[in-house]
Amino acid sequence: MTRMELKSRISQSLVAVFLAATTMLPSANALEPNSNNNHPKVALVMGGGGTRGCAHVGVLRVLHDAGVPIDFIVGTSMGSVVGGLYAAGCSPSQIEKMILDKSMMRAFDTVPIKMRVALTPVFFVPRVFGRHSYEGLYGGSKFCKYLNGRTSSSCSGNIEDFKIPFYAVATDLLSGEPVILKSGKLGTVLQASCAVPFLRKPVQIDGKLLTDGGIVCNLPVKKAQELGADIVIAVDVNETIKDMPDEYFHHLGSVSRRCSSLMLEKLDKEDAAAADVLIKPITTGIYLLSRNMDDARKAISEGEQAARDALPKIQQVLNDRGVLAKNDSGLIQMVEYKAEDKDTPQVGRF
Repeated sequence: MTRMELKSRISQSLVAVFLAATTMLPSANALEPNSNNNHPKVALVMGGGGTRGCAHVGVLRVLHDAGVPIDFIVGTSMGSVVGGLYAAGCSPSQIEKMILDKSMMRAFDTVPIKMRVALTPVFFVPRVFGRHSYEGLYGGSKFCKYLNGRTSSSCSGNIEDFKIPFYAVATDLLSGEPVILKSGKLGTVLQASCAVPFLRKPVQIDGKLLTDGGIVCNLPVKKAQELGADIVIAVDVNETIKDMPDEYFHHLGSVSRRCSSLMLEKLDKEDAAAADVLIKPITTGIYLLSRNMDDARKAISEGEQAARDALPKIQQVLNDRGVLAKNDSGLIQMVEYKAEDKDTPQVGRF
């Protein structure tokens, strides 16, 4: 072997060794989800509340833009719809459009409720001939198909494959216990979680007969803690309970509305107290099943305001628990944390 060939062989060997070494080093731009399993897990809990739950869209927009780190989302009823769509890859603006263009409402109520109630006697005809379906005005298949069509093309549509882990809460009519749905098609999961009694037929999943999660677990803070959350940011969209004049209860529907608000407030009280940060948009005056888009817009706006008001508390909690650190420029940066969603801003200003 000549001296020239020897030098060439040595150069090639050195280059090969260098390339092998550099490929073993971690990329400076790599954002591997949960690369540090020891960091405190942050959960976003989104409560049920019908049209009031549109406030979740406003909350998500503010948290997303601020770069607040979220390890997983747990939702009930309307909270599961908004949270599930976000975890599936939809932006807050896309979810807002689904609400305000009424496409989501039309999928949920395929026929206006008043017309469906008027036609109720027709649905009893099959029972005369021995066919007994589950109670409910709507089956929910159109709503299920609508939601499945909104999942990102980059995912399978199964919630266990989402970049942001997502869990929905439903109520098992057979046992009377809350159920955490951890897998399955998004549409079917959400169909079960928001199967409002009387309006929607219950959904069969894995031997359980599931209806709206808000019946027994409307603000699933403790469920999020059971799933491993160290820090819980919860969004409570219930009406604020305040004294009402006697005259108010002369209005049609006023008693049932007041009773539902009282029951939800009592049901959610312990979970709300267990949250590290509670975001509570002002939803007073918004009916649970309002079809008025002004109510939806109001809820979204109130969600944004409540989330902005909560940002200092969120910053404090995340700083105290070592999830975030504040530098001299006033920017909030993640420390030992890799966001689940690569599109989520890595730095946010509070």
